[in-house]
Amino acid sequence: MQAKEIFQKIIDVNKTHMEAYDWLAKTSVELGDQKEALNVLSKATEISPKSIVRQMELGNLALKENDIGVATKAFKKAVQVGCNSIYQTPTNYSKLAKVLGKNSGKEALSVLSKLRSDYGRADVEANLHAAISESLVLKGLGRGSEAQKAYAEATKLYEKCGGEVSKDATLEMANACLVNDDEERGLLMLQSLVKNNHQDEEVLAQVQEVFGSVGMEHEGQELIKAAIEEVVKLNNTGTQLAKSGKLEEAISFFEKAVRNMPDNSTINMNIANVLLMHMKTKGKSDNYLYKVREHLERVQRRDPNNENYRKLNAAYEKMAAS
Repeated sequence: MQAKEIFQKIIDVNKTHMEAYDWLAKTSVELGDQKEALNVLSKATEISPKSIVRQMELGNLALKENDIGVATKAFKKAVQVGCNSIYQTPTNYSKLAKVLGKNSGKEALSVLSKLRSDYGRADVEANLHAAISESLVLKGLGRGSEAQKAYAEATKLYEKCGGEVSKDATLEMANACLVNDDEERGLLMLQSLVKNNHQDEEVLAQVQEVFGSVGMEHEGQELIKAAIEEVVKLNNTGTQLAKSGKLEEAISFFEKAVRNMPDNSTINMNIANVLLMHMKTKGKSDNYLYKVREHLERVQRRDPNNENYRKLNAAYEKMAAS
């Protein structure tokens, strides 16, 4: 509560201190007051409407609060201002289409057409977002056969990506699967997301939101719980092998685990650590150094400020230079 009061006082003194609005909104969310956060960001975007990131945050909060008017305005601004910006993403278009689809299917389809033209045919993920959203909009309009065609295109594009897409795209694809009674495919996607992000509360909440949107709240809670327990058990088993001196067994165990969860930061750091331990006792290996670098780069892309990552990276650099 003290932090909230501090940020509010900063704003009272300087109405244009935009960072204070951002932190006040974040603090309100942490305190469970999303409506207050929504009001704070609404005021902030009135003062500084060209911040794409802030418009995106406002739009996402508005979606959670089912404030379609604010969400529509925010995502429209994000798309408009974001042209040729590094902060623009296909997700902004698809979320705008989602909110527009609640009132104007025609306008929503127009946004998706713009998404395709702005990113071009070569951008597979952008076209994936477009196909997913199109399938849902068309389904809502009662155009079943066209919706199925768009969904078939989405599944084809997702497979073409080999699953190497953003978390937003995977969440949207999984939701489309569940809506289209392709439950097994959707559950596998969500399970994979949880396993690769088992300590990321934001991702876990987003997965639960997908389940909630299709009336599968209980199934979502059970899947998330089981997936987290599986990852924790795997980590504990591999770590115990390493502690007992069975380093080669631990490496083999973690290699198998990371093949199933290539983006899990904890597993990538664990295998990097065991490889370093092995080289300390058995001698430096170019093959193992390459593997350590590969695993640490995966962590860096996802969690560059992780303290354990920094320590492991320092140990790797020391080993490589020795």
